Amino acid sequence: MALGSFALVGLFVTGPDMRATGAAYFAAHDLADLTVISDYGLTSDDVAAIDGVTGASAIEYGSFKDVTVDGTTQAVRVMSAPADVSRLELVGGRMPETDDEIALDSNLAGTFALGDTFGVTEKADALSDATSLTRNAFTVVGYVDSPEILSFVNMGQSTAGAGSLAGYAVVDQGVFDADVYTLARLRFSDAAGLDPYSDAYRDVVQAHKDELQGLLAARPQERLDEVRASGQQEVDDAQAQLDDAQARLDDTSAQLSDASAQLDDAAAQIAAAKEELASSASAGQAQLDAAHERLASAAGQLSSARAQLDASKGQTDEGARQLADGQAELASQKAGLDGQQASFDQAAAAYEQGWESVSAGWQASQGAWAQLDAVRDQIPAQVDHWQAAVAADPTDDEATTQLAAWTQRQDQLAQLDELKASYDQLAAFAGSRDDLAQQLAQAHAAYDAAAATLSQKSSELADARVAYDAGEETYAQNYADYQDGVTAYQTALASYRQQLSAASDQILDAQSQLDAGRREYEDNLDAFNEALPDAQSQITDAAAELAAARARLERLTMPSYETDTRREAPGSQAYATYDTISQIVDSLARVFPVLLYLVAALVTLSTMTRMVDEERVNSGTLKALGYSDADIAKKFVLYGALAGGAGAALGIVAGHTLMPWIVYTAYGHAFTLPPIQLGFYPGITAIALALAAVCSVLPAFVAVKRELLARPAELLLPKPPRGGSKIFLERLTPVWRRMSFTHKVTARNLFRYKQRMLMTVLGVAGAVCMLVAGFGVQHSISKMGTRQFDELLNYDMIVARTPTATDSQLTDVDDLLESDAVAAHAPVRYESVSREGGANQDRQDITLLVPQDDAALCDYVLLNDRTSGATLALPDEGAVISERLASLLGLQVGDTLDFTATDGGARSTTVAGITEMYMGHFMFMSREAYEACYGADFSSNADLVRLCDGSTTSVEDESAHFMDLAGVRGVVQNTALEDQINTVVTSLDMIMTVLIVVATLLGIVIMYNLTNLNVSERMRELSTIKVLGFHTNEATMYIYRETIALTALGLLAGYALGVALHEYILVVVPPDEVMFNPALSAIEFAVPAAVVAAITVVLYFVVVYRLRHVDMLEALKSVE
Repeated sequence: MALGSFALVGLFVTGPDMRATGAAYFAAHDLADLTVISDYGLTSDDVAAIDGVTGASAIEYGSFKDVTVDGTTQAVRVMSAPADVSRLELVGGRMPETDDEIALDSNLAGTFALGDTFGVTEKADALSDATSLTRNAFTVVGYVDSPEILSFVNMGQSTAGAGSLAGYAVVDQGVFDADVYTLARLRFSDAAGLDPYSDAYRDVVQAHKDELQGLLAARPQERLDEVRASGQQEVDDAQAQLDDAQARLDDTSAQLSDASAQLDDAAAQIAAAKEELASSASAGQAQLDAAHERLASAAGQLSSARAQLDASKGQTDEGARQLADGQAELASQKAGLDGQQASFDQAAAAYEQGWESVSAGWQASQGAWAQLDAVRDQIPAQVDHWQAAVAADPTDDEATTQLAAWTQRQDQLAQLDELKASYDQLAAFAGSRDDLAQQLAQAHAAYDAAAATLSQKSSELADARVAYDAGEETYAQNYADYQDGVTAYQTALASYRQQLSAASDQILDAQSQLDAGRREYEDNLDAFNEALPDAQSQITDAAAELAAARARLERLTMPSYETDTRREAPGSQAYATYDTISQIVDSLARVFPVLLYLVAALVTLSTMTRMVDEERVNSGTLKALGYSDADIAKKFVLYGALAGGAGAALGIVAGHTLMPWIVYTAYGHAFTLPPIQLGFYPGITAIALALAAVCSVLPAFVAVKRELLARPAELLLPKPPRGGSKIFLERLTPVWRRMSFTHKVTARNLFRYKQRMLMTVLGVAGAVCMLVAGFGVQHSISKMGTRQFDELLNYDMIVARTPTATDSQLTDVDDLLESDAVAAHAPVRYESVSREGGANQDRQDITLLVPQDDAALCDYVLLNDRTSGATLALPDEGAVISERLASLLGLQVGDTLDFTATDGGARSTTVAGITEMYMGHFMFMSREAYEACYGADFSSNADLVRLCDGSTTSVEDESAHFMDLAGVRGVVQNTALEDQINTVVTSLDMIMTVLIVVATLLGIVIMYNLTNLNVSERMRELSTIKVLGFHTNEATMYIYRETIALTALGLLAGYALGVALHEYILVVVPPDEVMFNPALSAIEFAVPAAVVAAITVVLYFVVVYRLRHVDMLEALKSVE
């Protein structure tokens, strides 16, 4: 009863406890009922449409952007912090208050501490080349948990990092530089009080979803038109700017050409002007030269006349001057002669007078002079000597006397020298006096001759002056005419020079302007030629960008407006997984407790029947004493009620606490939910108690009621053996004769105790059934990942290209595909289509793959029928779909599959084949089938990529390299889906482990109980054969052969039931996107057999031990 109640209550309450925990958590954080996300953003028109939905209690708009953490390949979703809908739970620190602060999800707390700098790299939009975030570095101020993203195992796909979301973070809305929102969160008043896992809640939300989709139905086309119109306007404006730039470039080139032509014309004009000026200057110069020659000739004549006049005048003047000079000289001579005569006369008189005086004095001083002349040479020396002596000793009188004497001699000698000189002069004058008298007479004669000549010259001079005056008058007239000619010539020359200068100045100015213009032209031409390549390159690049922009506009796809429930929103994989696990437990609760209670009821029936049989004599005694049947039955009913109630109570308590804890703990480490909220469920408790009563009380009541039908006398006697009859083997005479005695006894005993046989077979079958199912489910879930990702899918990732990427961006993708890290790749058409289906009518995402080369697909994907193993080829019509999708939608080959394409359009195709696939929904088409289904030409937009190193680290690194490229829209890794499924597999594996343990314990209880009953009932028989000489082992085998045979039959029956239960579990337990491998291996049958065999062997030794210590005499007389 404890095991049955534990399994029943535990499995029935675990799911509700989980859902109640989730519901409370979601309600506490006001989790959004619906989320609207558009890949083109939500504009004011979208907001107006969303605000028009009825019944909304709260609508909140926000933004998010996937970025890559600096220095890693991890993708993090940075989102604005919601205020009222899907509120975050602050785990540590505080919420961001400024634009430079950020709060991370709690899973990143071990990597980034409070106060650390959190740097991110944002991938620019492929269409606009713009980014959404205003900054890329933040300070970590807190840690949060979001009710929208419950697990860090699989947070969903990302457009950054390695393609899979590794975390999330919240910032202030001001960090986003965008004029549109990214998503809208909505809560509805009529859904607030409903269980979020109930059908009522799903119906209410689905109604609002349908309404909201209707409000937004026209928005995709309108939004596409708006984006195209805006993009076209930008392209037109850019084209106008490009045309203007080209026109300016052409105008500049034309202006330079015109300027060059104008400069050439100006140079030609200047050259012509120079030639004309030179010609005019030559003519004018010739005229001036002729006039100048005439003037020069006149000037020459005038000069000659002037020269003659000047010569004549000079001669006249010279004659007059000579005459004057002669006259003056004559007068001077006359005066000189007179003076000389007077001087001569005076000198003669003085001579006579002085000669007498001097001659006398000289004669008197001849002796003194002779003496002094003799010592002339000694006098200076003596003077110097005595001067030195006086200077040395002024008091030396002798020296002073000698100095005075010698000084006197020196003075006397000087006087005598002067006297001698005068004497000599007078002597000389006396000798020349006669000569002077003769010269004076000659001078008087020369004066008289000169006076006569002077008179003659004076007459000649008067005649010359008359001739000169006449020539001077003629010259003056000619000179006046000459001056007039010179004036006219100078005027003409000045005019000529002025005109020549003006013309030259004009030519020089023109030449200067031409040179300046030429320099400016050359500078501009050099600048133009220097800038021309860059300008042309920029224009070419701009033209290429415009062409690419036009191509992107043409390749724009219809924007998607995803209206998602809680199970469908981005990051909701954990929400769906959480519900899936609870539903798995619910599904198991509908199967395993039934088996457990069935087996428990059989065991209880056997036990109570045996108890009633053992109390037969006591019951007869009580009945003989007058006790009523009801009073006697109370003993057995009360015993069954107490035993069953105690076991049920133990199982109920453990089921309410232990089972939910085990299941929740199995996967709780991967979720951010709070600890499970354990509830008490009166309904299932009452059912457990009722079933316990039915299984323990009812068998006791039925057994004792049937026993008490006999009279007391009959009850006081041992129960008579049943009448013998032949068994089926006895009718097979050849077989029966060849059987040994012990084998015949065993065969007869098997049919002799039919109830016990049935109980043993069913009990063992029940335990084996659960063991086979448990081990089978574990095997099914353990190998499906290996089967799918190592055998069925032989690629590591799908690299989806950006629809609006330029040729250069696509070239970058192709280059990376050809890198050494990539072993092989194949172009395909990749789309994510959808179809509603499953128990909750959730949106089922389907991966559509259309290979460019059908033959190349087999290198990456194995399409085969799971049951037959036959390889499937892509047909020209229809599609090959995955087996789980077919079973979920109830489709078979030949049926029509309706689905929603990426652009939101409805499509349909025929199911041409069903291929083996365990995780995710897939649909494969040929090019012809795709074109027929979509009505459009095939074009590849992705590549299946197989890496040289397929490890998780290598896949993430290469995914990050692809995600860094502008030409890559996203990368789909197999590891993301595998991680998500592993969460379900881990919890289911834990549940199966618990059930296997319960089944093993149940098997032990069943086999021990039935074996013990068998031994107890037949103790007299066993004692008899021991008395007859059977050894303990022989006596044990006498009865244990029956147990072995019944166990074998139960094992076989358990195999059949286990296979059926396994198939049932595979139908009801797996999530919508997972198919468990239905194949069973030999180990699923060998392990239960080994468990049962081990229990059988252990019980064998228990029976041996009991029989070895049995009191045979006491057993033989027990009937008395």
